[in-house]
Amino acid sequence: ERGLLRWLAEHLAELSEDRVRGPPPALEVDREGWFRRWAKPGVSEMGRGEVLRAVLKSAGTSSLEASAVDAWREWIERCWLMWDRDGNGKISLADFCAEGGLADMMLQQSGLASAKRIVRRMELEPHDVAALVACCQQLVECAVGVLPEDPVERWPRK
Repeated sequence: ERGLLRWLAEHLAELSEDRVRGPPPALEVDREGWFRRWAKPGVSEMGRGEVLRAVLKSAGTSSLEASAVDAWREWIERCWLMWDRDGNGKISLADFCAEGGLADMMLQQSGLASAKRIVRRMELEPHDVAALVACCQQLVECAVGVLPEDPVERWPRK
């Protein structure tokens, strides 16, 4: 009933469905589209399992990476009450998009992970000036969301 063959069949069906639905839009560009891509069709809420699956897929984490899955699951459990504002055990689209909601927290986590990777690269290449400059530019992008070549209008104001 719950053997390897059943697990494999479920995951193959899920992969097929994902292929049909296509990639999700970027969360930082289209929060509602991202949410609708991961929610079940016709449903405007997600439970913990659906949120975990969406987070894992978005982070590029395999369900076979047990420690990473456990860390994401723990993060979701720890923050769930902040996101589930009406306490119904589900996260609605409004909960997801609200200030301080799951979308904001995911973007924070993504930015933090990117910054950590950039700092690690800087540690590994301390004598490569070009790499250090590129890393600094990437850190600025992580911190304020702009690239050096972006027009001044996109830069943050005081």
